[in-house]
This record gives sequence, structure tokens and C-alpha cells, in this order.
Amino acid sequence: MSVLTTPQETDALLAHFAINPVSDQPAGGLVCGIEGFQNAAKSKLLAIVIGTRRQIRECPVSESEAQSMVAELLEVRALPKDASFGNLVRHLIVVFSNMYVESGIDAFNFASVHLHATSYEVGKGQVWRTQPLHIRPRRKRNEPVFHSSFPHTPGRRH
Repeated sequence: MSVLTTPQETDALLAHFAINPVSDQPAGGLVCGIEGFQNAAKSKLLAIVIGTRRQIRECPVSESEAQSMVAELLEVRALPKDASFGNLVRHLIVVFSNMYVESGIDAFNFASVHLHATSYEVGKGQVWRTQPLHIRPRRKRNEPVFHSSFPHTPGRRH
């Protein structure tokens, strides 16, 4: 049975995949929804919804598949013709797809992602999981790596 992740787990998940954190009050811009779900065959699917238009692809979504999704949204005028919006949506499709495939989550729904010409804000969302998230905390800057071992000291002659 799936359980809803805590806000702290959701923030850690988004941070791990370099997605902007959840904003309490996102404002303005073009609002879209990004969701991940499984079909009857247990395949992971990603959908992006802008207005009444919805594009769905099986995960993982490649750059070229994301570009075709953007092209279809441009064709039905769901996205502005400004190239920055298309690039931003393509990037979000790919990173959310990677998050869905690599993190071990069962489903997610971010219904209010606010797109601006050069940035985006993620509104509150829901993430469901049946097992612990597959994320490790990132190393802090200048934190030593203990997995490295060298047979000798570089630059020293014996």
C-alpha cells in the first residue's frame, strides 16, 4: 500500500534531482501540472497538463521525446511560441521523468507548476511510495570522500 511522503521527504527528493523546492505561494506565469502514474501493465507514465491539453509518455522520457511533447503542445497553442518556455518544459519533463524512474516512488502529482520565461515555481504536490526513497544525501562542499584509496601518494618517488 502506498503512503504519502512527508513534506521533508518531498523537498529532499526534489533537491536530489536539482528541481526547485516547493513554494508555499507560487504566483503568476503559465500554470501546468506534471504527474507520474502507472498504467494497468505497471509501466511508469509521465503526463504534462497545460490547460485542457495533456501529453503522456512512458518513462524514462528522452530529450527527443520531450521535444516532441513540447512540439505537440506548441502545435495546439498550449505553450507560448517563446523558445524559453519550450526549453523549460522540455527540461522539466526530463528531470521529473528521471526522478520517477530512479527514486523508487510509485506516483506523484504536482498540479501547479508555474512557468515563467526564465524560471519556474513548484506548487504543493503529492508523492506516493511503498518503499524507502532511493536517494542519498549529497556531499557537502569540501567533505572528504572516504571511498577513495590510492596505492601511493601522488608525486612521491619511492
